[in-house]
Amino acid sequence: KMSKSLSWDDLNYKIQPWIRTAIDTMGFETMTPVQASTIPMFSGNKDVVVESVTGSGKTVSFVIPILEKIIADEAHTAKLKKGHFYSLIISPTRELSSQIQTVIESFLNHYPEENCPISSQLLIGTNKSTVRDDVNSYMENRPQILVGTPGRILDFLNMPTVKSSSCGVVVLDEADKLLDASFEKDVETILKLLPKQRRTGLFSATINSAGTQIFKTGMRNPVKISVKSKHQAPSSLKIKCAVVKPELKFQLLLTVLNHYNYKKCIVYFPTCVSVTYFYA
Repeated sequence: KMSKSLSWDDLNYKIQPWIRTAIDTMGFETMTPVQASTIPMFSGNKDVVVESVTGSGKTVSFVIPILEKIIADEAHTAKLKKGHFYSLIISPTRELSSQIQTVIESFLNHYPEENCPISSQLLIGTNKSTVRDDVNSYMENRPQILVGTPGRILDFLNMPTVKSSSCGVVVLDEADKLLDASFEKDVETILKLLPKQRRTGLFSATINSAGTQIFKTGMRNPVKISVKSKHQAPSSLKIKCAVVKPELKFQLLLTVLNHYNYKKCIVYFPTCVSVTYFYA
């Protein structure tokens, strides 16, 4: 039985009617605990640090506040000057960025008027578009929301026509990964380019590992929202590893694959090149 407090009608914040329609149409029958806790805080004027497992509805819990803030601050009207944007969502992978962009577009499809004044642009490194292409598209379409990966976002923000002084909200999705060694420098540089007077949201399955790093993001007094899930790892799960010489790796892999009868098996490699090589 669904607890009453997770009904969208009981959300402790009045959301736009068209966003409410979008929620119904997209089939989100009830809120998840993370949405119920986060949306009112982040739509209001709080910085949030949200720790909750994958699949708990984190994306919707920052997309709705961003849309609410755009409307509250009238960033969807002509008030936002050319070359300026209002919100930035940083995520560690292209795939995740694309998923977030899809969720935003699903909401915007429900905007009540024919020409939706809100738009979002994806910034990820691909061989189809250069940073210059991104900037041309940005200047033409004037999106309020930017979604992308750290390297590409940083290149984009460094372009002279892109102005970051109107950014009011920044979200770090999978913040633990964004604050570890591989992305940390880029993310810190991006955050330094944004105004100090902004709202910041950190979303992650595990925030503890980021520890004191979160305060480098310029948050003064964030609200910490931690949703403990009943779906912890199964007790039967075991992790084993073997350290082998590089030249024996492939032989060992074949031995393991031949020795155990897997129904399904995923083999990870560190680079696209090695995937192609070993697949062949």
